[in-house]
Amino acid sequence: MKIINKIMTGIAVLCLLLCGGVLAFALNPDMTGSLAQMLYGTENNAEAVTEAAEEIGNPSNIGTDGSVSVTLPDQLENSLSDYINPNPQEPLRYPSGNTGSSDSGTVATPAPRSDAVTDLNSYYANCITQLSILGSGDQHFDNVVPKSLWSTIEQAYNTGAYEQGYVSEVLKKLGMDNFAIQLQLVDLGDGYYRVYHNVVTY
Repeated sequence: MKIINKIMTGIAVLCLLLCGGVLAFALNPDMTGSLAQMLYGTENNAEAVTEAAEEIGNPSNIGTDGSVSVTLPDQLENSLSDYINPNPQEPLRYPSGNTGSSDSGTVATPAPRSDAVTDLNSYYANCITQLSILGSGDQHFDNVVPKSLWSTIEQAYNTGAYEQGYVSEVLKKLGMDNFAIQLQLVDLGDGYYRVYHNVVTY
């Protein structure tokens, strides 16, 4: 019985020593790196990554734990905020060089797109459909229009005709009384714009 007690005590002591060693290595990464180098002949992964980064002249992106941070390039010269129209009763602002019309006064016929609305009534119907699905409150939606149609849409916002075009019906469907909108315009190329609508109904 004494022998069994001694064996059990010895096993318990070994377990405690083993747990203490694991804890010591867990709390000291340098010891872990040294052990890994002794066992496998390799450097600590974080150090290896850092050294590799220093060799290519880019040490600032590597953290001490081996994590990599990336700095994204600056946004394109014309961000969406360049196109914000805070007051639809005023003409939509364009960044320089993007006036929405060509110098010659003619607009090339764009290649057909299946997702584009091609006339003002289709635009109104598309807005009604999307807003009816989205519901009241702060909502966002977009549609694609030919550049040749944009001047007609812009005029509808400038004169207030858009209210009868689709806003009255939307408010009625949603059971709301008020409507506010901001527009953003992005040139998709190939003769099309994407019109972003930031709408609040209340």
